[in-house]
Amino acid sequence: MQLFLDSYGAFLGVRNGQFFVRTGANRTEHLFAVREVDVIFITRGTTHTADALILALENDTPVIFIDGIGHPIGQVWSGKFGSISTIRRNQIQFAIHTEGWLWLARHLRQKIDNQNWILHQF
Repeated sequence: MQLFLDSYGAFLGVRNGQFFVRTGANRTEHLFAVREVDVIFITRGTTHTADALILALENDTPVIFIDGIGHPIGQVWSGKFGSISTIRRNQIQFAIHTEGWLWLARHLRQKIDNQNWILHQF
C-alpha cells in the first residue's frame, strides 16, 4: 500500500508500533501495520515525527517528499548497506571480466549502427 500525506494539517506518527495517521480536514485517525506500507509520500503542509521516519527506515520503507503536483523532491533512506552496494559490486565484477567487455562492445556497436541508420534517413 502507498501512504500519501497530501492534505494540509495531516500528521504521521507512531502508535503501538504502527504508523499513525491523522487527517488534516476532519481529524480522523487511522493505524497502518508497518508490513502493509510499501512507500510513504509526504508533501508540504503536513507534519511527521522522527519516530515515524525511524520506523520506516528500520523496515526499509521509502519515505519520499513530493511537491504539490506529485513530483519527488527528496527521499529518506537507510544508511545500511543494501541492494545498492550489491549492485555496484556486481557491476565491478562484470566490468573486469571478458564477458563484460564483449557485452559492452556489442552494445556500443548497436548504438553506432542505430545512429548511422538515423543519419542516413535524412
